[in-house]
Amino acid sequence: MDHESLDIREKVSRWLIRWRWPMFAAALVMTAALFWPSTKLEFDASIISLFPPEDPVLQKYLESIRLFGGDEVVAVAYTDPQLLTPAGLARLHEFADRFRELMSLPAASDESAGGGTGRVESPPVRRVVSLADLPWPPHPLDTDPLYRQAFQRGLSPQELKATLLGSPLYRNLFLGEDGETTAVWLTLRPKRNDRERKELIHAIRRTAATNEPFETVVAGGAVLTHDASVYVDEDSRTLGWVSTLVLLAVIGLLFRRLRWVALPLGVVHVTLVWTKGLLALFATRLSMVSTTLTALVTVIGVAAVVQVTARYREERLRHAPRDALGRTMATTGPAVFWASLTTAAGFASLLVTSIVPVRNFAVMLAAASMFVFVAIAAIVPAVVLFGRRPRDPGEVPGERHIDQVLTRTMDWSLAHPLAVGAAAMLLLVLTVAGIFRIRTETDFTRNFRRSSPVVRSYQFIERRLGGVGALELEFPVPGELTPELVDRLRTLEDELRQNPEITSVIGVVDGLDFFDTGYIGTASRLVGARLSLAAKIALVRRQRPGALATLWNEKEGVMRMMLRAREQVPSGVKTELIRWIETTGCDTLGDSADVRVTGTYTLLNHLVSGLMADQLNSFLLATFSVFLIMCLALRSVGLGVVGLVPKLGPILMVLGAMGWLGVPIDMGTPMIASVSIGLSVGFSIHYLYRFRQERAAGVPFDEALRATHRRVGGAMVFSNLALVLGFGVLTLSNFIPTVHFSILADVALVGGLAGNLLVLPLLLRLVPLDTPAKR
Repeated sequence: MDHESLDIREKVSRWLIRWRWPMFAAALVMTAALFWPSTKLEFDASIISLFPPEDPVLQKYLESIRLFGGDEVVAVAYTDPQLLTPAGLARLHEFADRFRELMSLPAASDESAGGGTGRVESPPVRRVVSLADLPWPPHPLDTDPLYRQAFQRGLSPQELKATLLGSPLYRNLFLGEDGETTAVWLTLRPKRNDRERKELIHAIRRTAATNEPFETVVAGGAVLTHDASVYVDEDSRTLGWVSTLVLLAVIGLLFRRLRWVALPLGVVHVTLVWTKGLLALFATRLSMVSTTLTALVTVIGVAAVVQVTARYREERLRHAPRDALGRTMATTGPAVFWASLTTAAGFASLLVTSIVPVRNFAVMLAAASMFVFVAIAAIVPAVVLFGRRPRDPGEVPGERHIDQVLTRTMDWSLAHPLAVGAAAMLLLVLTVAGIFRIRTETDFTRNFRRSSPVVRSYQFIERRLGGVGALELEFPVPGELTPELVDRLRTLEDELRQNPEITSVIGVVDGLDFFDTGYIGTASRLVGARLSLAAKIALVRRQRPGALATLWNEKEGVMRMMLRAREQVPSGVKTELIRWIETTGCDTLGDSADVRVTGTYTLLNHLVSGLMADQLNSFLLATFSVFLIMCLALRSVGLGVVGLVPKLGPILMVLGAMGWLGVPIDMGTPMIASVSIGLSVGFSIHYLYRFRQERAAGVPFDEALRATHRRVGGAMVFSNLALVLGFGVLTLSNFIPTVHFSILADVALVGGLAGNLLVLPLLLRLVPLDTPAKR
């Protein structure tokens, strides 16, 4: 059977060598055809894209958008010690007017966004509201804005502060507890396209920078997603090229021949073009978890090409270039195929996750893993045999010393199995203990470095203006408002304000009470009567057209309260707060009320709460599928078990490292377990495949083990060195999930290398497998 399979491999390798130039030309044509589409692969930073369409929490959020609109809010905040003076309020009014100029920006249309209907939308900024332009609470019917009334009435800063902070419509929204911090609130129309939103955020920040001499910050969900998209785009471009240059330097130092440096880089970048081009053609979009696409494809491609290079150099000691390449492809080609397949299976296990971008990313990586094998088959023969006198890869500096170290390491491991086993178990216990320290992260601002503008903005606002996490408590209000319902709503608002985690509550009752107070202070003194409920509603509609519609959809019979809570708190606090709000709403309005809590605050908390379960499910699926493929590739259940066991240790090590290093479950880590097994299993395939070939050739067990360890182990060390340095570059990213992923990937690579070099030979010795020898 081995003779027949070897003949098939030799026939395939000879065919690839004979048709190397047509294959190479076909690869170039495919690369050229997909290059332009690969540059058009778009990025989707929206929160909605993170969820499957049928997710119940997402359905609540989308229903809220349908009922009340999907406008986004941006806060521009600063501190002015003289804010509550006529001069300070006048400055604020002038500052807000600069943002009103953005309301005259050219409006987008469906046609400009690619829809082709030509329907004109409203400008990207719909509304600008500042404290200076609001009414004075004791006289809300006075049409003059506050900055004028403060001067006309001679209001003192102390009187302004006490009165404004006494109103729930002003406190922690337009005026901080210090009486010096304020915010201009911009209401943005839902974005039509990424380009429009990017230009708008830049314009808002440029305008905010004109507010000298005050430090002015910009925050909001639109800013978060914008900055995330910018950083991810920078990572996929800048850091991708930087890591490529690092790999170029390392591989150049190792093999010291231009073609052997260009070969792995060519395979990697051709694979990337194919993958991104096809994804663009199928309208797949990149997301915040896609940053590491280039790095992971680099791992797969470099690891495979380094193994081919090492085997070719070994064959060149005995054969001419063409024969050496034929034997290399016949012996190493199947290992490359099975390594690509097992890697693809590890990545494909992420399809079970509930996070849509992670599922898309799984498809990307699984396809890229197989494209690596195709690219090697199409590119390697032409590049290696190019020219009349093909140059061989140079000898790696210190290679003989490395071989000696590897041999001694293996000998020591085989001679001290109890010590190695005890050390492995101790390390395993320590790392597993770290798993219980893993925490989830729902604070989206922690996806950025502490020094980034968006983080400083959120810290400023949460410290001086209260929370910026947006929640909505929605409930049915069939028919007209009644005095009894208004009383219950007022009680509910009072209950919500008692919770210290909630920094602002705005509801319909607040608007009714605000203008009712003004009416009582004027006309009612003359007639001695309060306004009826219907008259209050009419008064609010006349004074602030459209204000009630943002809180009460009368046609659908649904009302909402808008809440603000602190974003930068642990996940457990958020989960408990959401549960408490819903329970409080049901208790106050009646258990039969269809009360629901939604908003971006709940979306992000729900997203992260399921990440750990997704990671466990995908890891179990990856382990099972990789084991099956290894058994099929090696034609031995025993070899499949032996190859898998050293992989589980590094995976547990990665998860334990997350706990001990304080790396939370965030956007970059839910796939680390499956990715880790995908990264490390390829090296095991090459090791065990070579061991099986040595045994099948009639080499005695000990000699086959030493030959495998010396020849494959060296290539493992070289490729892991290049890859660890390449991943290390990603720690420079401004997007923290990318930093976490790169650190954990390096831990997985180092742990996998240790498992292959120390544990794998020991298992082969302790559990000797009767691999058929060649007759």
